[in-house]
Amino acid sequence: MSDSPRRVLLVSFGTRGDVQPFCVLGRALVARGHAVRVVTTRDFAGLVRRFGLDAAEVGAPFAEVLRDPDFDGLFHGYFSAGLRAVPRLRALSRRLGRHLTDLMRGTLEEVRRADVVVYNPFAYFAGEFARESGRPSLAVLCQPMLPTGRESLSLLGGRDLGRLGNRLSYESLRLLGPLMRRPVGALRREGAGRGLRLLTNPVTRGLAEAHPAATPFGRPPAAGAQAGPARAGSHAVLAYSAALSPPAPDWPVPATQTGFWFADPEPGAALPEAVERFLGQGPPPVFIGFGSMLWGARRNTEVVRRALELWGGRAIVAAGAGGLALPPSGPDGTPAGDHAPAQDHGPAQGHGPAQDHGPARDRAPPGHRILTVGALDHALVFPRVAAVVHHGGAGTTAAALRAGRPNVILPMLGDQLYWGRRVAAVGAGEAPVPLAQVTPEELARRIAQACAAPRARAAAAAVAAAMAREPGVAAAADLVDWLSGFRDAA
Repeated sequence: MSDSPRRVLLVSFGTRGDVQPFCVLGRALVARGHAVRVVTTRDFAGLVRRFGLDAAEVGAPFAEVLRDPDFDGLFHGYFSAGLRAVPRLRALSRRLGRHLTDLMRGTLEEVRRADVVVYNPFAYFAGEFARESGRPSLAVLCQPMLPTGRESLSLLGGRDLGRLGNRLSYESLRLLGPLMRRPVGALRREGAGRGLRLLTNPVTRGLAEAHPAATPFGRPPAAGAQAGPARAGSHAVLAYSAALSPPAPDWPVPATQTGFWFADPEPGAALPEAVERFLGQGPPPVFIGFGSMLWGARRNTEVVRRALELWGGRAIVAAGAGGLALPPSGPDGTPAGDHAPAQDHGPAQGHGPAQDHGPARDRAPPGHRILTVGALDHALVFPRVAAVVHHGGAGTTAAALRAGRPNVILPMLGDQLYWGRRVAAVGAGEAPVPLAQVTPEELARRIAQACAAPRARAAAAAVAAAMAREPGVAAAADLVDWLSGFRDAA
Protein backbone atom coordinates (compact mmCIF):
# COMPACT_ATOMS: atom_id res chain seq x y z
CA MET A 1 0.00 0.00 0.00
CA SER A 2 1.11 3.56 -0.71
CA ASP A 3 0.74 6.79 1.25
CA SER A 4 0.75 8.90 -1.93
CA PRO A 5 -2.60 10.63 -2.59
CA ARG A 6 -4.65 9.08 -5.36
CA ARG A 7 -6.40 11.04 -8.09
CA VAL A 8 -10.01 9.98 -7.72
CA LEU A 9 -12.41 10.94 -10.49
CA LEU A 10 -16.11 11.06 -9.63
CA VAL A 11 -18.44 11.16 -12.66
CA SER A 12 -22.16 11.79 -12.21
CA PHE A 13 -24.86 13.14 -14.50
CA GLY A 14 -28.58 13.61 -14.00
CA THR A 15 -30.45 15.68 -11.43
CA ARG A 16 -29.19 17.15 -8.18
CA GLY A 17 -30.18 13.89 -6.48
CA ASP A 18 -27.72 12.07 -8.74
CA VAL A 19 -24.86 14.52 -8.25
CA GLN A 20 -25.05 15.38 -4.53
CA PRO A 21 -24.19 11.86 -3.25
CA PHE A 22 -20.96 12.07 -5.26
CA CYS A 23 -20.20 15.39 -3.59
CA VAL A 24 -20.68 13.72 -0.21
CA LEU A 25 -18.28 10.95 -1.22
CA GLY A 26 -15.82 13.47 -2.61
CA ARG A 27 -15.69 15.39 0.65
CA ALA A 28 -15.08 12.15 2.58
CA LEU A 29 -12.26 11.20 0.22
CA VAL A 30 -10.61 14.62 0.47
CA ALA A 31 -10.66 14.25 4.27
CA ARG A 32 -8.69 11.00 3.79
CA GLY A 33 -6.08 12.69 1.67
CA HIS A 34 -7.23 11.89 -1.86
CA ALA A 35 -7.14 14.40 -4.70
CA VAL A 36 -10.74 14.49 -5.96
CA ARG A 37 -12.20 15.87 -9.16
CA VAL A 38 -15.92 15.72 -10.00
CA VAL A 39 -17.11 15.54 -13.59
CA THR A 40 -20.65 16.83 -14.17
CA THR A 41 -22.60 19.26 -16.30
CA ARG A 42 -22.33 23.01 -15.98
CA ASP A 43 -25.51 23.45 -13.93
CA PHE A 44 -24.10 21.43 -11.01
CA ALA A 45 -20.56 22.80 -10.97
CA GLY A 46 -21.58 25.31 -8.30
CA LEU A 47 -22.94 22.52 -6.08
CA VAL A 48 -19.66 20.65 -6.43
CA ARG A 49 -17.64 23.72 -5.45
CA ARG A 50 -19.85 24.39 -2.43
CA PHE A 51 -18.65 21.03 -1.14
CA GLY A 52 -15.08 22.30 -1.51
CA LEU A 53 -14.35 20.08 -4.51
CA ASP A 54 -12.74 20.62 -7.90
CA ALA A 55 -15.36 20.59 -10.69
CA ALA A 56 -14.79 19.58 -14.29
CA GLU A 57 -17.63 20.93 -16.44
CA VAL A 58 -18.05 18.71 -19.49
CA GLY A 59 -21.38 19.57 -21.03
CA ALA A 60 -24.31 21.93 -21.27
CA PRO A 61 -27.08 21.48 -18.69
CA PHE A 62 -29.56 18.81 -19.72
CA ALA A 63 -32.27 21.05 -18.30
CA GLU A 64 -31.81 23.43 -21.25
CA VAL A 65 -33.18 20.69 -23.51
CA LEU A 66 -35.53 19.01 -21.06
CA ARG A 67 -37.40 22.25 -20.38
CA ASP A 68 -38.59 22.24 -24.00
CA PRO A 69 -42.42 22.03 -23.94
CA ASP A 70 -42.23 19.34 -26.63
CA PHE A 71 -40.97 16.93 -23.95
CA ASP A 72 -43.31 17.98 -21.15
CA GLY A 73 -45.74 15.15 -21.86
CA LEU A 74 -42.94 12.58 -21.95
CA PHE A 75 -41.91 13.25 -18.36
CA HIS A 76 -45.12 14.52 -16.76
CA GLY A 77 -46.95 11.39 -18.03
CA TYR A 78 -44.01 9.03 -17.51
CA PHE A 79 -45.89 6.19 -15.79
CA SER A 80 -48.64 6.04 -18.42
CA ALA A 81 -46.70 6.84 -21.60
CA GLY A 82 -45.96 3.24 -22.69
CA LEU A 83 -44.99 2.82 -26.35
CA ARG A 84 -46.25 6.33 -27.06
CA ALA A 85 -43.01 7.55 -25.50
CA VAL A 86 -40.77 5.97 -28.18
CA PRO A 87 -41.04 8.76 -30.81
CA ARG A 88 -40.42 11.40 -28.17
CA LEU A 89 -37.45 9.47 -26.79
CA ARG A 90 -35.96 9.34 -30.29
CA ALA A 91 -36.51 13.07 -30.69
CA LEU A 92 -34.91 13.68 -27.30
CA SER A 93 -31.93 11.53 -28.32
CA ARG A 94 -31.45 13.61 -31.47
CA ARG A 95 -31.62 16.86 -29.49
CA LEU A 96 -29.13 15.61 -26.91
CA GLY A 97 -26.76 14.01 -29.44
CA ARG A 98 -24.25 16.85 -29.72
CA HIS A 99 -24.33 17.50 -25.96
CA LEU A 100 -23.66 13.83 -25.23
CA THR A 101 -20.75 13.62 -27.67
CA ASP A 102 -19.04 16.60 -26.03
CA LEU A 103 -19.82 15.21 -22.59
CA MET A 104 -18.32 11.79 -23.41
CA ARG A 105 -15.18 13.31 -24.95
CA GLY A 106 -14.64 15.49 -21.89
CA THR A 107 -15.14 12.52 -19.57
CA LEU A 108 -12.63 10.45 -21.53
CA GLU A 109 -9.95 13.13 -21.11
CA GLU A 110 -10.58 13.27 -17.37
CA VAL A 111 -10.46 9.48 -17.00
CA ARG A 112 -7.03 9.40 -18.64
CA ARG A 113 -5.67 11.59 -15.82
CA ALA A 114 -7.22 9.63 -12.93
CA ASP A 115 -6.08 6.71 -10.76
CA VAL A 116 -9.59 5.54 -9.76
CA VAL A 117 -12.93 6.24 -11.42
CA VAL A 118 -16.31 6.29 -9.63
CA TYR A 119 -19.40 6.73 -11.81
CA ASN A 120 -23.20 6.56 -11.81
CA PRO A 121 -25.39 4.75 -14.38
CA PHE A 122 -25.94 7.90 -16.46
CA ALA A 123 -22.14 8.02 -16.85
CA TYR A 124 -21.77 4.31 -17.64
CA PHE A 125 -19.33 5.12 -20.45
CA ALA A 126 -16.87 6.40 -17.81
CA GLY A 127 -16.70 2.84 -16.47
CA GLU A 128 -15.93 1.55 -19.95
CA PHE A 129 -13.17 4.15 -20.42
CA ALA A 130 -11.68 3.16 -17.04
CA ARG A 131 -11.72 -0.57 -17.82
CA GLU A 132 -10.17 -0.01 -21.25
CA SER A 133 -7.27 1.87 -19.68
CA GLY A 134 -6.79 -0.57 -16.78
CA ARG A 135 -8.01 1.79 -14.08
CA PRO A 136 -10.02 0.43 -11.12
CA SER A 137 -13.56 1.71 -10.95
CA LEU A 138 -16.75 1.73 -8.89
CA ALA A 139 -20.29 1.78 -10.26
CA VAL A 140 -22.51 3.59 -7.76
CA LEU A 141 -26.23 2.84 -7.92
CA CYS A 142 -28.48 5.17 -5.93
CA GLN A 143 -31.52 3.00 -6.73
CA PRO A 144 -31.97 -0.77 -7.28
CA MET A 145 -30.81 -1.58 -10.82
CA LEU A 146 -29.16 -4.99 -10.48
CA PRO A 147 -31.30 -7.71 -12.11
CA THR A 148 -33.41 -9.81 -9.77
CA GLY A 149 -36.52 -11.94 -9.97
CA ARG A 150 -37.85 -10.37 -6.76
CA GLU A 151 -39.07 -7.11 -8.27
CA SER A 152 -39.00 -5.28 -11.58
CA LEU A 153 -36.61 -2.45 -12.44
CA SER A 154 -36.97 0.47 -10.05
CA LEU A 155 -36.87 2.97 -12.94
CA LEU A 156 -40.12 1.39 -14.19
CA GLY A 157 -41.76 1.60 -10.78
CA GLY A 158 -40.73 -1.75 -9.30
CA ARG A 159 -44.05 -3.51 -9.93
CA ASP A 160 -44.10 -7.27 -9.34
CA LEU A 161 -44.37 -8.74 -12.84
CA GLY A 162 -43.64 -12.30 -11.76
CA ARG A 163 -40.17 -13.75 -11.56
CA LEU A 164 -39.58 -13.91 -15.33
CA GLY A 165 -41.20 -10.53 -16.02
CA ASN A 166 -39.17 -8.93 -13.25
CA ARG A 167 -35.95 -10.30 -14.73
CA LEU A 168 -36.83 -9.19 -18.23
CA SER A 169 -37.60 -5.64 -17.09
CA TYR A 170 -33.90 -5.03 -16.46
CA GLU A 171 -33.16 -5.79 -20.09
CA SER A 172 -35.05 -2.61 -21.03
CA LEU A 173 -31.86 -0.76 -20.10
CA ARG A 174 -30.36 -2.10 -23.31
CA LEU A 175 -32.57 0.37 -25.20
CA LEU A 176 -30.23 3.12 -24.06
CA GLY A 177 -27.65 1.81 -26.56
CA PRO A 178 -29.62 2.70 -29.72
CA LEU A 179 -30.48 6.11 -28.24
CA MET A 180 -26.75 6.72 -27.70
CA ARG A 181 -25.77 5.39 -31.13
CA ARG A 182 -24.45 8.64 -32.60
CA PRO A 183 -22.28 9.86 -29.71
CA VAL A 184 -20.96 6.36 -29.08
CA GLY A 185 -20.19 5.98 -32.79
CA ALA A 186 -18.22 9.22 -32.75
CA LEU A 187 -16.13 8.01 -29.79
CA ARG A 188 -15.49 4.60 -31.31
CA ARG A 189 -14.23 6.22 -34.51
CA GLU A 190 -11.70 7.99 -32.30
CA GLY A 191 -10.58 4.66 -30.79
CA ALA A 192 -12.46 4.82 -27.46
CA GLY A 193 -15.47 3.00 -26.04
CA ARG A 194 -14.92 -0.26 -27.91
CA GLY A 195 -17.09 -2.13 -25.40
CA LEU A 196 -20.05 0.23 -25.84
CA ARG A 197 -21.95 -2.01 -28.20
CA LEU A 198 -25.42 -1.28 -29.54
CA LEU A 199 -27.45 -3.44 -27.12
CA THR A 200 -25.10 -3.55 -24.16
CA ASN A 201 -26.75 -3.36 -20.74
CA PRO A 202 -25.12 -0.16 -19.40
CA VAL A 203 -25.59 -1.10 -15.74
CA THR A 204 -24.26 -4.65 -15.67
CA ARG A 205 -21.66 -4.26 -18.42
CA GLY A 206 -18.18 -4.85 -16.96
CA LEU A 207 -19.23 -5.36 -13.34
CA ALA A 208 -16.76 -7.43 -11.32
CA GLU A 209 -17.94 -10.96 -10.58
CA ALA A 210 -16.20 -11.06 -7.20
CA HIS A 211 -14.37 -8.86 -4.76
CA PRO A 212 -13.66 -9.31 -1.08
CA ALA A 213 -15.27 -6.04 -0.08
CA ALA A 214 -18.73 -7.10 -1.25
CA THR A 215 -21.09 -7.58 1.69
CA PRO A 216 -24.79 -6.76 2.07
CA PHE A 217 -24.13 -3.95 4.52
CA GLY A 218 -20.92 -2.51 3.15
CA ARG A 219 -18.34 -3.64 5.70
CA PRO A 220 -14.84 -2.55 4.71
CA PRO A 221 -12.49 -4.96 2.91
CA ALA A 222 -11.21 -7.87 4.93
CA ALA A 223 -7.75 -7.55 6.45
CA GLY A 224 -5.11 -8.63 3.97
CA ALA A 225 -7.33 -8.30 0.88
CA GLN A 226 -4.97 -8.41 -2.05
CA ALA A 227 -4.81 -6.80 -5.47
CA GLY A 228 -5.20 -9.01 -8.50
CA PRO A 229 -8.10 -10.59 -10.40
CA ALA A 230 -10.60 -9.50 -7.74
CA ARG A 231 -10.02 -5.89 -8.81
CA ALA A 232 -10.82 -6.51 -12.47
CA GLY A 233 -14.01 -4.88 -13.68
CA SER A 234 -16.11 -2.24 -12.00
CA HIS A 235 -17.33 -2.96 -8.49
CA ALA A 236 -20.98 -2.33 -7.62
CA VAL A 237 -21.78 -0.03 -4.70
CA LEU A 238 -25.41 0.41 -3.69
CA ALA A 239 -25.87 3.81 -2.06
CA TYR A 240 -29.30 3.14 -0.54
CA SER A 241 -30.55 1.58 2.66
CA ALA A 242 -31.19 -2.11 3.19
CA ALA A 243 -33.85 -1.03 5.69
CA LEU A 244 -35.88 0.32 2.79
CA SER A 245 -34.75 -1.95 -0.05
CA PRO A 246 -33.15 -5.16 1.25
CA PRO A 247 -30.49 -7.02 -0.76
CA ALA A 248 -31.80 -9.55 -3.26
CA PRO A 249 -30.40 -13.10 -3.03
CA ASP A 250 -30.15 -13.52 -6.80
CA TRP A 251 -28.18 -10.47 -7.87
CA PRO A 252 -25.82 -11.55 -10.68
CA VAL A 253 -22.75 -9.96 -9.07
CA PRO A 254 -21.67 -9.17 -5.49
CA ALA A 255 -22.41 -5.66 -4.30
CA THR A 256 -21.53 -3.47 -1.34
CA GLN A 257 -24.73 -1.95 0.06
CA THR A 258 -23.72 0.98 2.21
CA GLY A 259 -26.93 2.78 3.06
CA PHE A 260 -27.69 6.31 1.87
CA TRP A 261 -24.96 8.96 1.76
CA PHE A 262 -25.98 12.02 3.77
CA ALA A 263 -24.58 15.53 3.72
CA ASP A 264 -24.67 16.66 7.34
CA PRO A 265 -24.99 20.40 7.94
CA GLU A 266 -21.83 22.37 8.54
CA PRO A 267 -21.20 23.41 12.16
CA GLY A 268 -23.25 26.49 12.91
CA ALA A 269 -25.53 26.05 9.89
CA ALA A 270 -29.04 27.39 10.40
CA LEU A 271 -32.28 27.90 8.53
CA PRO A 272 -32.98 31.36 7.12
CA GLU A 273 -34.50 33.82 9.58
CA ALA A 274 -37.82 33.93 7.71
CA VAL A 275 -38.15 30.15 7.98
CA GLU A 276 -37.33 30.16 11.69
CA ARG A 277 -39.86 32.91 12.26
CA PHE A 278 -42.54 30.98 10.38
CA LEU A 279 -41.81 27.76 12.29
CA GLY A 280 -42.25 29.65 15.55
CA GLN A 281 -45.64 31.06 14.59
CA GLY A 282 -47.64 27.87 15.08
CA PRO A 283 -47.66 24.07 15.06
CA PRO A 284 -45.21 22.18 12.84
CA PRO A 285 -46.15 22.67 9.16
CA VAL A 286 -45.89 20.15 6.36
CA PHE A 287 -43.07 20.52 3.86
CA ILE A 288 -44.02 20.36 0.17
CA GLY A 289 -41.47 20.23 -2.63
CA PHE A 290 -40.77 18.36 -5.84
CA GLY A 291 -37.02 18.92 -6.11
CA SER A 292 -35.52 18.90 -9.58
CA MET A 293 -38.73 17.97 -11.39
CA LEU A 294 -39.25 20.46 -14.21
CA TRP A 295 -42.59 19.50 -15.65
CA GLY A 296 -46.27 20.33 -15.16
CA ALA A 297 -45.58 23.33 -12.93
CA ARG A 298 -48.85 25.11 -13.70
CA ARG A 299 -51.05 22.15 -12.81
CA ASN A 300 -48.85 21.14 -9.88
CA THR A 301 -49.10 24.64 -8.45
CA GLU A 302 -52.87 24.67 -8.69
CA VAL A 303 -53.22 21.21 -7.13
CA VAL A 304 -50.99 22.18 -4.19
CA ARG A 305 -52.65 25.57 -3.72
CA ARG A 306 -56.15 24.12 -3.70
CA ALA A 307 -55.16 21.15 -1.50
CA LEU A 308 -53.72 23.48 1.12
CA GLU A 309 -56.87 25.56 0.95
CA LEU A 310 -59.01 22.47 1.56
CA TRP A 311 -56.80 21.10 4.33
CA GLY A 312 -56.35 24.42 6.09
CA GLY A 313 -53.05 23.71 7.84
CA ARG A 314 -49.60 25.25 7.70
CA ALA A 315 -47.05 24.50 4.98
CA ILE A 316 -43.56 25.33 3.80
CA VAL A 317 -43.61 25.10 0.00
CA ALA A 318 -40.31 24.82 -1.88
CA ALA A 319 -40.55 26.26 -5.38
CA GLY A 320 -37.98 23.77 -6.74
CA ALA A 321 -36.61 23.52 -10.28
CA GLY A 322 -40.10 23.25 -11.72
CA GLY A 323 -41.10 26.55 -10.16
CA LEU A 324 -44.16 25.89 -7.99
CA ALA A 325 -45.62 29.34 -8.55
CA LEU A 326 -47.63 29.91 -5.39
CA PRO A 327 -48.21 33.59 -4.68
CA PRO A 328 -45.18 35.14 -2.96
CA SER A 329 -45.22 35.06 0.83
CA GLY A 330 -45.62 38.20 2.83
CA PRO A 331 -43.39 39.09 5.81
CA ASP A 332 -45.48 36.94 8.14
CA GLY A 333 -45.63 33.97 5.79
CA THR A 334 -48.98 34.96 4.29
CA PRO A 335 -49.16 34.38 0.54
CA ALA A 336 -50.86 37.04 -1.49
CA GLY A 337 -54.52 36.20 -1.86
CA ASP A 338 -54.57 33.96 1.23
CA HIS A 339 -57.79 35.58 2.36
CA ALA A 340 -59.43 35.26 -1.05
CA PRO A 341 -62.42 32.92 -1.25
CA ALA A 342 -62.00 29.51 -2.85
CA GLN A 343 -62.62 29.56 -6.58
CA ASP A 344 -63.60 26.92 -9.11
CA HIS A 345 -60.46 26.12 -11.09
CA GLY A 346 -61.88 23.39 -13.33
CA PRO A 347 -60.61 19.87 -13.87
CA ALA A 348 -57.50 20.21 -11.69
CA GLN A 349 -59.78 20.05 -8.67
CA GLY A 350 -60.95 16.54 -9.47
CA HIS A 351 -64.46 15.25 -8.96
CA GLY A 352 -66.52 13.45 -6.38
CA PRO A 353 -68.28 14.29 -3.14
CA ALA A 354 -66.95 16.69 -0.59
CA GLN A 355 -64.52 15.08 1.88
CA ASP A 356 -63.30 15.73 5.41
CA HIS A 357 -59.78 17.13 4.97
CA GLY A 358 -58.78 17.22 8.61
CA PRO A 359 -60.18 18.33 11.94
CA ALA A 360 -60.88 22.00 12.48
CA ARG A 361 -58.18 22.20 15.17
CA ASP A 362 -55.58 21.57 12.43
CA ARG A 363 -56.65 24.67 10.54
CA ALA A 364 -54.20 27.47 11.16
CA PRO A 365 -55.11 31.18 11.18
CA PRO A 366 -54.86 32.47 7.59
CA GLY A 367 -52.03 34.84 8.43
CA HIS A 368 -49.63 32.07 9.37
CA ARG A 369 -50.42 29.36 6.87
CA ILE A 370 -47.99 29.15 3.96
CA LEU A 371 -44.35 30.09 3.41
CA THR A 372 -42.89 29.78 -0.07
CA VAL A 373 -39.11 29.22 -0.10
CA GLY A 374 -36.19 28.40 -2.34
CA ALA A 375 -33.73 25.62 -1.57
CA LEU A 376 -33.45 24.57 2.08
CA ASP A 377 -31.18 22.04 3.77
CA HIS A 378 -33.42 19.02 4.32
CA ALA A 379 -31.36 17.93 7.30
CA LEU A 380 -32.25 21.20 9.05
CA VAL A 381 -35.90 21.59 8.09
CA PHE A 382 -37.33 18.05 7.97
CA PRO A 383 -36.97 17.37 11.72
CA ARG A 384 -39.06 20.53 12.32
CA VAL A 385 -42.08 19.59 10.17
CA ALA A 386 -45.04 17.26 10.67
CA ALA A 387 -44.77 15.40 7.35
CA VAL A 388 -43.00 15.66 3.99
CA VAL A 389 -44.89 15.83 0.68
CA HIS A 390 -42.54 15.17 -2.21
CA HIS A 391 -41.82 13.48 -5.54
CA GLY A 392 -40.13 10.39 -4.16
CA GLY A 393 -36.55 11.04 -5.24
CA ALA A 394 -34.10 8.78 -3.45
CA GLY A 395 -32.37 11.64 -1.61
CA THR A 396 -35.55 13.36 -0.44
CA THR A 397 -37.09 10.05 0.62
CA ALA A 398 -33.96 9.18 2.60
CA ALA A 399 -33.84 12.59 4.29
CA ALA A 400 -37.51 12.44 5.28
CA LEU A 401 -37.13 8.96 6.76
CA ARG A 402 -33.90 9.91 8.50
CA ALA A 403 -35.87 12.68 10.21
CA GLY A 404 -38.52 10.13 11.21
CA ARG A 405 -41.28 11.91 9.30
CA PRO A 406 -44.28 10.39 7.48
CA ASN A 407 -44.12 10.72 3.69
CA VAL A 408 -46.72 11.69 1.11
CA ILE A 409 -45.12 10.62 -2.15
CA LEU A 410 -46.38 11.90 -5.52
CA PRO A 411 -43.97 10.44 -8.11
CA MET A 412 -43.36 11.83 -11.57
CA LEU A 413 -40.85 9.50 -13.20
CA GLY A 414 -38.02 7.01 -12.84
CA ASP A 415 -37.47 5.32 -9.49
CA GLN A 416 -39.80 7.68 -7.62
CA LEU A 417 -42.79 5.30 -7.80
CA TYR A 418 -40.53 2.52 -6.53
CA TRP A 419 -39.46 4.51 -3.47
CA GLY A 420 -43.07 5.45 -2.82
CA ARG A 421 -44.00 1.79 -2.80
CA ARG A 422 -41.13 0.91 -0.49
CA VAL A 423 -42.12 3.69 1.94
CA ALA A 424 -45.67 2.29 1.97
CA ALA A 425 -44.31 -1.24 2.47
CA VAL A 426 -42.48 -0.21 5.65
CA GLY A 427 -45.54 1.72 6.88
CA ALA A 428 -44.12 5.25 6.71
CA GLY A 429 -46.71 6.53 4.24
CA GLU A 430 -49.64 5.61 2.06
CA ALA A 431 -49.27 3.95 -1.34
CA PRO A 432 -48.00 6.57 -3.81
CA VAL A 433 -50.19 8.25 -6.41
CA PRO A 434 -48.55 9.94 -9.43
CA LEU A 435 -48.44 13.71 -9.19
CA ALA A 436 -50.02 13.95 -12.64
CA GLN A 437 -53.08 12.07 -11.37
CA VAL A 438 -53.61 13.34 -7.82
CA THR A 439 -56.53 15.70 -7.22
CA PRO A 440 -56.54 18.55 -4.69
CA GLU A 441 -59.12 16.67 -2.63
CA GLU A 442 -57.03 13.52 -2.49
CA LEU A 443 -53.85 15.43 -1.69
CA ALA A 444 -55.61 17.31 1.13
CA ARG A 445 -56.83 13.99 2.57
CA ARG A 446 -53.35 12.47 2.38
CA ILE A 447 -51.73 15.46 4.08
CA ALA A 448 -54.27 15.34 6.90
CA GLN A 449 -53.74 11.59 7.28
CA ALA A 450 -49.94 11.93 7.38
CA CYS A 451 -50.13 14.62 10.07
CA ALA A 452 -52.38 12.45 12.24
CA ALA A 453 -50.71 9.07 11.75
CA PRO A 454 -48.71 7.92 14.80
CA ARG A 455 -48.11 4.53 13.19
CA ALA A 456 -46.52 6.12 10.13
CA ARG A 457 -44.36 8.30 12.36
CA ALA A 458 -43.29 5.25 14.41
CA ALA A 459 -42.51 3.31 11.23
CA ALA A 460 -40.41 6.18 9.89
CA ALA A 461 -38.56 6.38 13.21
CA ALA A 462 -37.82 2.64 13.05
CA VAL A 463 -36.37 3.01 9.56
CA ALA A 464 -34.33 6.01 10.75
CA ALA A 465 -32.86 3.91 13.57
CA ALA A 466 -31.92 1.14 11.13
CA MET A 467 -30.37 3.63 8.71
CA ALA A 468 -28.29 5.10 11.53
CA ARG A 469 -26.61 1.71 11.99
CA GLU A 470 -25.47 1.56 8.34
CA PRO A 471 -21.95 2.73 7.47
CA GLY A 472 -23.04 5.05 4.66
CA VAL A 473 -20.42 6.91 2.68
CA ALA A 474 -17.55 5.69 4.89
CA ALA A 475 -17.91 2.18 3.44
CA ALA A 476 -17.64 3.53 -0.10
CA ALA A 477 -14.56 5.54 0.86
CA ASP A 478 -13.03 2.37 2.34
CA LEU A 479 -13.56 0.63 -0.97
CA VAL A 480 -11.94 3.49 -2.90
CA ASP A 481 -8.94 3.24 -0.56
CA TRP A 482 -8.70 -0.49 -1.17
CA LEU A 483 -9.07 -0.30 -4.96
CA SER A 484 -6.51 2.47 -5.23
CA GLY A 485 -3.98 0.81 -2.93
CA PHE A 486 -4.02 3.94 -0.77
CA ARG A 487 -2.59 3.19 2.66
CA ASP A 488 -3.97 0.09 4.36
CA ALA A 489 -7.73 -0.12 3.77
CA ALA A 490 -7.98 -2.95 6.29
